[in-house]
Amino acid sequence: MVDEALLRKALRVPLERTDFPSLGRKYEGKVRDCYTTPDGRRILVTTDRISAFDRVLGTLPLKGQVLNAMAAFWFDKTRDVCPSHLLSVPDPNVMIGVECEPLPLEVVVRAYLTGVTSTSIWTAYSRGDRTFCGHALPDGLKKNEPLPEPIVTPSTKAEKGGHDESVSGAELVARGAISEGDFDELERLALAVFARGQEHCAKNGLILVDTKYEFGRAPDGRIVLMDEIHTPDSSRYWFAQSYEGRLRAGEEPESFDKEYVRRWLAAQGFTGDGPIPTIPDDVRVEASRRYIEAYERVTGTTFVPNLDEPRERIAAALERDTTGASAPEKKGNRTTMRARVYVTLKREVLDPQGEAVRKGLASLGVEGVKDVRVGKVIELEIDGDEATAREKIEKAARSLLANPVIEDFEVVLK
Repeated sequence: MVDEALLRKALRVPLERTDFPSLGRKYEGKVRDCYTTPDGRRILVTTDRISAFDRVLGTLPLKGQVLNAMAAFWFDKTRDVCPSHLLSVPDPNVMIGVECEPLPLEVVVRAYLTGVTSTSIWTAYSRGDRTFCGHALPDGLKKNEPLPEPIVTPSTKAEKGGHDESVSGAELVARGAISEGDFDELERLALAVFARGQEHCAKNGLILVDTKYEFGRAPDGRIVLMDEIHTPDSSRYWFAQSYEGRLRAGEEPESFDKEYVRRWLAAQGFTGDGPIPTIPDDVRVEASRRYIEAYERVTGTTFVPNLDEPRERIAAALERDTTGASAPEKKGNRTTMRARVYVTLKREVLDPQGEAVRKGLASLGVEGVKDVRVGKVIELEIDGDEATAREKIEKAARSLLANPVIEDFEVVLK
């Protein structure tokens, strides 16, 4: 367990935001800075920002590293249940995935009657609602008791600064936000992943109470998990050993998710509207300690932080990463070879540029042209004689096949 002195030291090197324009188009979410690269990847930088009540509140020391490591753990743990976008983790704060088309909803799975936000199931139940997101709820339940069975309660995705809206799947289908078939598949996948999470947590003395999933459509058409999974930001965890006793006493369950921060804010009178209270360092350090405890309890491994200046470290890691197109390697004053790598996309990948070329040829009277595939050309220079350069380039180019949208490549030296 990381000691308090180290956490206080980490307060001095927060990763609040990033700016890497060379990576590609940037989208800044509540917690992650996402970059879309020209070769079909998404680079997700998990910052130390913390959000609650749909507002960004500040930073917690080392939070981004904890979330990134925990998401990578769970993506691996559930890969046989549901595919994910994950390709590699080149840095403690960075995850690289396939660029997917996000589906326009958040998929929330709930197993207990709890929560403090305006969109929580307990808030609705306590005011008398007996239907929540299309699910009938029985009378007589108390706060923090288990529901008859886990349920999927989707919500809309609000713009940054807005508020999410809890809705039923049927309502989302009626609005045209998603097809009935896709929603049924999302529901099946979400419940299966949640069941795997509950099973693993139970072995470690934990209760996975509820969680939020983000799904997207990969270039090959599959629905995949993306962004994060079962982290303390997206999930609520309780300690199993003390749960029953605290429930009987009418006390809130012991938790180590961001509910600690939510409760502190609520005690200051803040539930999402108005000025955001300044979170004291003591609260920030305790919140981070709980995040780290969550990681260690869930994964069974010790969290090892990195206190190097994060932006410089991330830039260096991304420069070294070879998940996608490789950069040239230069050593000394040796012969320089120019290389072109021709990349071919898989046939099942949607190729709008190829379709545009096909239609353009048809309009020019060229008949019989079918299935035009527009690939990519990567041109670079590399030091070394022809044999050495070819070996280096082909070794690097083979890493392109780790990208599931790429079928093959050809290297031409001159």
